[in-house]
Amino acid sequence: ILLSMDELVENIKKVYNLSTESERAEGLVWYADARKICVRLSKKYNVPVKIVCYVMAALSPNNKWQRNITDTKRVLEFFSTGELSLKVACYLTGDKEALKNIACTYTANLMKAFYILQTNDITHLKGLKTNNFALNIYHKNDSYVTVDYHAVSIAQNFRYTIESIKSTAFRAKQYHEIAEAYKKAGEDLGLQAKALQAITWVAWRNVDKAV
Repeated sequence: ILLSMDELVENIKKVYNLSTESERAEGLVWYADARKICVRLSKKYNVPVKIVCYVMAALSPNNKWQRNITDTKRVLEFFSTGELSLKVACYLTGDKEALKNIACTYTANLMKAFYILQTNDITHLKGLKTNNFALNIYHKNDSYVTVDYHAVSIAQNFRYTIESIKSTAFRAKQYHEIAEAYKKAGEDLGLQAKALQAITWVAWRNVDKAV
């Protein structure tokens, strides 16, 4: 879908204007609440907060938020006991079932989470969406924007699914364009871009639940 920047901005503002007070309140603290979860897990498993944020982001693709939290806890627990390292070793030597039932995301993303924990190297996470998601959680004030298929749907006023967004050959250029639209809409509304993205995501999600 080819839209101008002004059209993208107006679509985002339209969803914001349709959001309820409770949705705005939830969205405003969404990333701060996510960070609090990561801080708690950091203390429990003695892993740096930034690494926990990146592990959470690595496990986020194709995952519901509550399950994302559960999977992050599970991966940290398995890693702390050494069991995850053993399972990865089995997987790498041919046992393709070794990593089954640890997390609901893709095996490749679980492996990224493992390598991040093993090396404390966040560059194992390559994707624009997952990197920005980690940065949004980790940094209290920032200009990063998480552009998932919900954010694209909102900006383009078209309800994508995970499957349908893949067929659009969504590229870095489009990612940055939509991120910029959220920044511009945020400026118009007096909101941080990531807060606006979270508010509109909450509102969009609730419409999904109602359908």
